[in-house]
Amino acid sequence: RTVVGDWVAAAPLVAGDGAIYVGSYDRKLYALTSTSGLAATDWPQFQRDPARTSRQPLGVAAGGTGRLANLSVRSLAGQAAETLIVGFVAVGTGSKRVLVRGVGPTLGQAPFNVAGALADPVLRLFDEAAQQAENDDWSTGAGATLISTTAAQVGAFPLPNPSKDAALVADLDPKGYTAHVTGNAGGVGVALVEAYDAGGTGAVRLRNVSARSRVGTGGDILIAGFVVVEGSQTLLIRGPGPALQTFFNVQGLLGDPQLRIFRGSTLLAENDDWSKASNATQIEAVAAQVGAFAMQAGGRDPALVVTLPPGAYTAQVSGVGATTGVALVEVYEVR
Repeated sequence: RTVVGDWVAAAPLVAGDGAIYVGSYDRKLYALTSTSGLAATDWPQFQRDPARTSRQPLGVAAGGTGRLANLSVRSLAGQAAETLIVGFVAVGTGSKRVLVRGVGPTLGQAPFNVAGALADPVLRLFDEAAQQAENDDWSTGAGATLISTTAAQVGAFPLPNPSKDAALVADLDPKGYTAHVTGNAGGVGVALVEAYDAGGTGAVRLRNVSARSRVGTGGDILIAGFVVVEGSQTLLIRGPGPALQTFFNVQGLLGDPQLRIFRGSTLLAENDDWSKASNATQIEAVAAQVGAFAMQAGGRDPALVVTLPPGAYTAQVSGVGATTGVALVEVYEVR
């Protein structure tokens, strides 16, 4: 700890040797040194983009050893436009085992106590061509024991037995998949969709995860949780709304989404319109590199490129001015 003689109101300068220089109103320049190395990301700055509307810890750090371990999304689920869809892509050689869950009634119980939880979710898993698996009540199927042991293995909270929550374990070839959660008999309510990396054979990893849902206000915004393990990892994180019309012809889109990244309750980064960010060129190049669909320059879709250390994070998509509509949240590994 260093005591300075007056207020420090200037931005710090980080030198190549790791020293931090700050000026003070006591007319002195202070040099702070440490045995720690340089941070893996750029120095976080408040309102860094040209429009002065976002916080961005920017940067692509080389040599990241981390990986995405899971994605979870809590949102309204039901029929038609209310279908809650989680997508993920496995790449490499071999087979990837995943645990996928569609939690509804358990959300309405302690300790979650979510109002309006979906009473009887139905979970369906699709690859790029057809449906691959389906589950209604996880505890009544032949795979109940495997589901339970796999959930314990990956650290997922246990589901009651019996319950009407849906879950399945699948061994998947490297390609893209989507998990759809709807309500049995047309039911609508709040559900949690989770996709966990549960190991597998060969060298297969989850390269990107995504979720599409209707974005509401307050507690009904689109919130996607994801976990980075085994080292720091650079990620492209996006919250497309208007861009979905061009590529997917989705109706009732969120016209002006904004994206915020949290670790716990700490806001790490935020963006409103990606092309107004100071690193817009980098965002565009990284999106092309990882195979993400292009978003129109000058559009209202948000995106961030950040390098994050291991830990649990949330990407939150909401509408500017408390607007509502359908949006997508995407998390891509950058390698």
